Amino acid sequence: MTRSKYAPFPLSTDPADFGLEAELRKTHLGSLQVISSPGREGSRVNLFIHGVGMSWETWTPLLRAQAETGGSVSNWVFVDLPGFGGSDPLPGPVTLQGVALAIREALHLQTYSDVTLVGHSMGGFLALDIAARNPSRGVVSFSGAYHSIVDIVNHPLRSVARSPAAWLSYSGLRTISSLGQLASPVMGAGSKSGLLRLALRDSLYAPLRMQQSLFDALARGVRPTSFRHAERTGVDYETVETWRRIAVPLLGGFGRHDKLVSAADRRALELAQPNATFVEFSRSGHFIPIEQPREALSALCDWGHLA
Repeated sequence: MTRSKYAPFPLSTDPADFGLEAELRKTHLGSLQVISSPGREGSRVNLFIHGVGMSWETWTPLLRAQAETGGSVSNWVFVDLPGFGGSDPLPGPVTLQGVALAIREALHLQTYSDVTLVGHSMGGFLALDIAARNPSRGVVSFSGAYHSIVDIVNHPLRSVARSPAAWLSYSGLRTISSLGQLASPVMGAGSKSGLLRLALRDSLYAPLRMQQSLFDALARGVRPTSFRHAERTGVDYETVETWRRIAVPLLGGFGRHDKLVSAADRRALELAQPNATFVEFSRSGHFIPIEQPREALSALCDWGHLA
């Protein structure tokens, strides 16, 4: 894998920077923001799904890496998950299947059969679940094999001994969500003061070298209620048994320095999908598309199953 500068690109909030446009589309979970090329037609797309507390901005460093190559993004589509980014707040608790249906509604899809799913973090977990239940072209999960996190949700005391690093990292997310309306000003202060860099030391390879735009995005994107609803989707979830049902090409990406989704989670996904392609990103923590976007793009292209 080609070695390049760590976190080389800032995150962007403007779709026009990439020749894209944003549109709100109605679904049964409220309006979802969809970012795509103007006038795009057809259902054969690469669908990029972000994680909790983020938005489509997660993928803008990858878009910049693609622009360097001169490659097209005409069939790249980005969606803000229900309750996050520019999409409407969640009306109440949700299921993964309900979120998957809302995305289909927003993209005007009958099925996922022509879609390559590319997810990060919670988006990667959702992508794996969609691929297990719906025919698709392929699925990519960056830091999304939530085996340990699901264990924390279902067995909080037992998971302290099983996955102490993941438990500590996830406890930080829970603490922020427990602040309610105070979460946004606290995160904003943390971003401005630099304390958020310290707080994310277990989620980033080199927090002092990370673009400030990531911390600003996390401060803007905090949604305590949506986090709690997303967490409940892991209750009684069977990771390995569900992932065994995936019958399409799969790429699993893992950051070597990720304490939240770690080697134990990779082993669980490998147990379920021994013939999948696995890539370890040596200078990434949890935020692979932001920390190593050029390498992430290279892995996607080498995998060979993008739409």
